[in-house]
Amino acid sequence: MLIKSKLENIFREKLEILKIIPAYLVDYINAMEVDFIISTVPIDIESIPVINISPLLSDKEVKIIEKYIETENIYVDINVKNIFDKELFFTNLDFKNKEEVIDFMSNKLIELGHIDNDMKDSFFEREKIATTEIGNMVAIPHGAKGTIYNNKIAIGILKNPINWELSKVRLVIMLAVNPETILDYEELFSTIYKRVDSIAKVVSICENGSFEKFVNMFK
Repeated sequence: MLIKSKLENIFREKLEILKIIPAYLVDYINAMEVDFIISTVPIDIESIPVINISPLLSDKEVKIIEKYIETENIYVDINVKNIFDKELFFTNLDFKNKEEVIDFMSNKLIELGHIDNDMKDSFFEREKIATTEIGNMVAIPHGAKGTIYNNKIAIGILKNPINWELSKVRLVIMLAVNPETILDYEELFSTIYKRVDSIAKVVSICENGSFEKFVNMFK
Protein backbone atom coordinates (compact mmCIF):
# COMPACT_ATOMS: atom_id res chain seq x y z
CA MET A 1 0.00 0.00 0.00
CA LEU A 2 2.90 2.34 0.73
CA ILE A 3 4.40 1.71 -2.73
CA LYS A 4 0.97 2.27 -4.30
CA SER A 5 0.72 5.59 -2.52
CA LYS A 6 4.22 6.61 -3.62
CA LEU A 7 3.58 5.68 -7.25
CA GLU A 8 0.28 7.52 -7.38
CA ASN A 9 1.91 10.60 -5.91
CA ILE A 10 4.84 10.49 -8.36
CA PHE A 11 3.01 9.63 -11.56
CA ARG A 12 -0.47 11.00 -10.87
CA GLU A 13 -2.49 10.86 -14.12
CA LYS A 14 0.26 8.92 -15.96
CA LEU A 15 -0.38 5.72 -14.04
CA GLU A 16 -3.53 3.94 -12.92
CA ILE A 17 -3.01 1.14 -10.41
CA LEU A 18 -5.84 -1.34 -10.90
CA LYS A 19 -5.13 -3.86 -8.17
CA ILE A 20 -2.70 -4.93 -5.47
CA ILE A 21 -2.49 -8.71 -5.15
CA PRO A 22 -0.23 -11.24 -3.38
CA ALA A 23 2.23 -13.21 -5.53
CA TYR A 24 0.38 -16.50 -5.06
CA LEU A 25 -2.58 -15.04 -6.96
CA VAL A 26 -0.47 -14.06 -9.97
CA ASP A 27 -2.65 -16.12 -12.34
CA TYR A 28 -5.51 -13.78 -11.54
CA ILE A 29 -3.70 -11.03 -13.48
CA ASN A 30 -4.31 -12.86 -16.77
CA ALA A 31 -7.99 -12.13 -16.41
CA MET A 32 -7.34 -8.40 -16.14
CA GLU A 33 -6.57 -5.83 -18.81
CA VAL A 34 -3.22 -4.40 -17.68
CA ASP A 35 -0.31 -2.86 -19.55
CA PHE A 36 2.40 -4.04 -17.16
CA ILE A 37 3.04 -5.33 -13.65
CA ILE A 38 5.15 -3.79 -10.89
CA SER A 39 6.33 -6.46 -8.47
CA THR A 40 8.46 -6.57 -5.32
CA VAL A 41 9.03 -10.33 -5.74
CA PRO A 42 10.13 -12.42 -8.76
CA ILE A 43 7.09 -13.71 -10.65
CA ASP A 44 6.80 -15.92 -13.71
CA ILE A 45 4.30 -14.56 -16.21
CA GLU A 46 4.96 -14.53 -19.94
CA SER A 47 2.06 -12.55 -21.36
CA ILE A 48 2.58 -9.27 -19.47
CA PRO A 49 5.79 -7.22 -18.94
CA VAL A 50 7.04 -7.24 -15.34
CA ILE A 51 9.10 -4.51 -13.68
CA ASN A 52 10.75 -5.72 -10.48
CA ILE A 53 11.38 -3.18 -7.74
CA SER A 54 12.54 -3.20 -4.13
CA PRO A 55 10.12 -2.57 -1.26
CA LEU A 56 11.82 0.82 -0.76
CA LEU A 57 11.21 1.99 -4.36
CA SER A 58 14.51 3.70 -5.20
CA ASP A 59 14.90 6.73 -7.45
CA LYS A 60 16.39 4.54 -10.19
CA GLU A 61 13.41 2.18 -10.00
CA VAL A 62 11.08 5.15 -10.40
CA LYS A 63 13.10 6.12 -13.46
CA ILE A 64 12.75 2.58 -14.88
CA ILE A 65 8.96 2.78 -14.50
CA GLU A 66 8.92 6.23 -16.07
CA LYS A 67 11.00 4.96 -19.00
CA TYR A 68 8.61 2.08 -19.55
CA ILE A 69 5.60 4.41 -19.60
CA GLU A 70 7.38 6.54 -22.22
CA THR A 71 8.90 3.82 -24.41
CA GLU A 72 7.36 0.44 -23.46
CA ASN A 73 10.91 -0.86 -23.04
CA ILE A 74 11.97 -2.35 -19.72
CA TYR A 75 15.31 -0.80 -18.82
CA VAL A 76 17.72 -2.34 -16.33
CA ASP A 77 20.11 -0.68 -13.92
CA ILE A 78 23.41 -2.34 -14.84
CA ASN A 79 26.61 -2.32 -12.84
CA VAL A 80 29.32 -2.22 -15.51
CA LYS A 81 31.37 -4.71 -13.48
CA ASN A 82 28.72 -7.36 -14.06
CA ILE A 83 28.89 -7.29 -17.85
CA PHE A 84 32.58 -8.09 -18.11
CA ASP A 85 33.25 -11.78 -18.79
CA LYS A 86 36.46 -13.76 -18.32
CA GLU A 87 35.74 -15.55 -21.61
CA LEU A 88 35.81 -12.15 -23.30
CA PHE A 89 39.06 -10.94 -21.76
CA PHE A 90 41.85 -11.43 -24.30
CA THR A 91 45.52 -10.73 -23.66
CA ASN A 92 48.68 -10.83 -25.74
CA LEU A 93 46.74 -10.48 -29.01
CA ASP A 94 49.01 -10.38 -32.04
CA PHE A 95 47.26 -8.57 -34.89
CA LYS A 96 48.44 -6.14 -37.53
CA ASN A 97 45.42 -3.86 -37.94
CA LYS A 98 42.07 -2.87 -36.46
CA GLU A 99 40.10 -5.02 -38.92
CA GLU A 100 41.77 -8.18 -37.60
CA VAL A 101 41.12 -7.15 -33.99
CA ILE A 102 37.45 -6.31 -34.58
CA ASP A 103 36.94 -9.52 -36.56
CA PHE A 104 38.46 -11.66 -33.81
CA MET A 105 36.63 -10.07 -30.89
CA SER A 106 33.24 -9.86 -32.60
CA ASN A 107 33.53 -13.52 -33.69
CA LYS A 108 34.06 -14.48 -30.05
CA LEU A 109 30.92 -12.55 -29.09
CA ILE A 110 29.01 -14.46 -31.77
CA GLU A 111 30.45 -17.84 -30.73
CA LEU A 112 29.34 -17.27 -27.13
CA GLY A 113 25.84 -16.27 -28.25
CA HIS A 114 25.94 -12.60 -27.25
CA ILE A 115 25.45 -10.91 -30.66
CA ASP A 116 24.42 -11.77 -34.22
CA ASN A 117 26.31 -11.29 -37.50
CA ASP A 118 24.50 -8.02 -38.24
CA MET A 119 25.95 -6.54 -35.06
CA LYS A 120 29.41 -7.73 -36.09
CA ASP A 121 29.00 -5.96 -39.44
CA SER A 122 27.86 -2.87 -37.55
CA PHE A 123 31.21 -2.66 -35.72
CA PHE A 124 32.96 -2.31 -39.08
CA GLU A 125 30.36 0.13 -40.43
CA ARG A 126 30.80 2.35 -37.38
CA GLU A 127 34.56 2.56 -37.97
CA LYS A 128 33.91 3.78 -41.53
CA ILE A 129 31.78 6.64 -40.20
CA ALA A 130 34.36 7.76 -37.63
CA THR A 131 37.20 6.18 -35.73
CA THR A 132 36.38 4.84 -32.25
CA GLU A 133 39.74 5.83 -30.78
CA ILE A 134 39.49 7.91 -27.62
CA GLY A 135 43.19 8.57 -27.04
CA ASN A 136 45.66 7.06 -24.56
CA MET A 137 46.08 3.97 -26.82
CA VAL A 138 42.41 3.02 -26.37
CA ALA A 139 39.67 2.26 -28.89
CA ILE A 140 36.04 1.50 -28.04
CA PRO A 141 34.39 -0.21 -31.04
CA HIS A 142 30.60 -0.30 -30.91
CA GLY A 143 27.73 -0.80 -33.32
CA ALA A 144 24.19 0.42 -33.80
CA LYS A 145 22.51 -2.30 -35.85
CA GLY A 146 21.86 -5.97 -35.30
CA THR A 147 20.85 -7.92 -32.23
CA ILE A 148 22.45 -8.04 -28.81
CA TYR A 149 21.27 -11.09 -26.89
CA ASN A 150 23.26 -10.35 -23.73
CA ASN A 151 24.85 -7.05 -22.73
CA LYS A 152 28.60 -7.68 -22.65
CA ILE A 153 31.90 -5.81 -22.88
CA ALA A 154 34.86 -7.59 -24.48
CA ILE A 155 38.42 -6.54 -23.65
CA GLY A 156 41.37 -7.01 -25.99
CA ILE A 157 44.95 -6.27 -24.95
CA LEU A 158 47.39 -6.22 -27.85
CA LYS A 159 50.91 -7.58 -27.58
CA ASN A 160 52.13 -4.45 -29.33
CA PRO A 161 50.31 -1.21 -30.19
CA ILE A 162 48.89 -1.07 -33.73
CA ASN A 163 47.99 1.82 -35.99
CA TRP A 164 44.26 2.37 -35.75
CA GLU A 165 43.22 5.47 -37.68
CA LEU A 166 44.71 8.53 -36.06
CA SER A 167 47.06 7.01 -33.53
CA LYS A 168 48.31 3.76 -32.03
CA VAL A 169 46.02 1.55 -29.95
CA ARG A 170 46.84 -1.25 -27.52
CA LEU A 171 43.67 -1.59 -25.42
CA VAL A 172 40.40 -2.40 -27.23
CA ILE A 173 37.11 -2.19 -25.32
CA MET A 174 34.35 -3.63 -27.51
CA LEU A 175 30.86 -2.62 -26.39
CA ALA A 176 28.07 -5.10 -27.10
CA VAL A 177 25.44 -3.24 -25.10
CA ASN A 178 21.94 -2.15 -26.00
CA PRO A 179 21.21 1.50 -25.10
CA GLU A 180 17.48 0.71 -25.26
CA THR A 181 17.73 -1.66 -22.29
CA ILE A 182 20.30 0.09 -20.08
CA LEU A 183 18.96 2.75 -17.75
CA ASP A 184 22.04 5.02 -17.68
CA TYR A 185 23.98 4.26 -20.86
CA GLU A 186 25.90 7.54 -20.68
CA GLU A 187 26.92 6.81 -17.09
CA LEU A 188 28.18 3.37 -18.13
CA PHE A 189 30.34 4.89 -20.85
CA SER A 190 31.62 7.56 -18.47
CA THR A 191 32.53 4.92 -15.87
CA ILE A 192 34.63 3.06 -18.42
CA TYR A 193 36.33 6.21 -19.68
CA LYS A 194 37.40 7.30 -16.19
CA ARG A 195 39.42 4.06 -15.85
CA VAL A 196 41.37 4.67 -19.07
CA ASP A 197 41.76 8.45 -19.11
CA SER A 198 45.54 8.43 -18.89
CA ILE A 199 48.42 6.61 -20.55
CA ALA A 200 49.64 5.45 -17.13
CA LYS A 201 46.33 3.70 -16.36
CA VAL A 202 46.20 2.03 -19.78
CA VAL A 203 49.79 0.81 -19.61
CA SER A 204 49.12 -0.61 -16.13
CA ILE A 205 46.08 -2.54 -17.43
CA CYS A 206 47.98 -3.89 -20.43
CA GLU A 207 51.10 -4.91 -18.54
CA ASN A 208 49.16 -6.50 -15.70
CA GLY A 209 46.88 -8.58 -17.92
CA SER A 210 44.73 -9.84 -15.03
CA PHE A 211 40.98 -10.12 -15.50
CA GLU A 212 40.31 -10.02 -11.76
CA LYS A 213 42.38 -6.87 -11.22
CA PHE A 214 40.78 -5.23 -14.25
CA VAL A 215 37.24 -5.89 -12.98
CA ASN A 216 38.17 -4.73 -9.48
CA MET A 217 38.90 -1.29 -10.95
CA PHE A 218 35.12 -0.87 -11.29
CA LYS A 219 34.20 -1.40 -7.63
